[in-house]
Amino acid sequence: MRTPRTRAAALAAPLCLLVALTAAQVVDRDDVRIDFDGTTFAIEAAGSTSPGWQPGDVDWHSSTDAWTVDLAHDVLVPGVPLELRVAVRNVSGTPAAVDVAFDDTAPASDGFFDSLHVVVRDEGRVLAAGPAHAVRATLPGDVGPHGADVRVLDVEITSPATGDDRWAGARTGLQVLLEGTSR
Repeated sequence: MRTPRTRAAALAAPLCLLVALTAAQVVDRDDVRIDFDGTTFAIEAAGSTSPGWQPGDVDWHSSTDAWTVDLAHDVLVPGVPLELRVAVRNVSGTPAAVDVAFDDTAPASDGFFDSLHVVVRDEGRVLAAGPAHAVRATLPGDVGPHGADVRVLDVEITSPATGDDRWAGARTGLQVLLEGTSR
């Protein structure tokens, strides 16, 4: 004869099995894939101060090595723009949004870099204009992958016409910074 404890165990076993099967039907496991936005891409840059310049194979370098233009007061005539051309291409396998910005290579207290006015154009259309330290432009549309899509930007840098010798002998470097990200 079975003891009450044995009978209770015999009845509890199917009940536990039923609860376990019901829980297995309710709880499901699955792999979750998360795609992160904002991945940095392999962007290459080139640049020149020559009018009408187009990039050649030897001109390209990684955008992590910013292109630096050495600006001296005798190169920048106050009120007259210095024209540059900056090229960018995306050598990663995915289209990328590309931003261009400018930085001072050797910040000094004289304010020469901060006084520079920059205009960035893409195919004649103004993307951004303002003080060099504040300009940040996003190229329209994505830059295609595998280096096939080359964008050439026209950049004007102007030193203010102050009417005095405030910037006589002033020098600064202007870095052209390029960054590519996914949208």
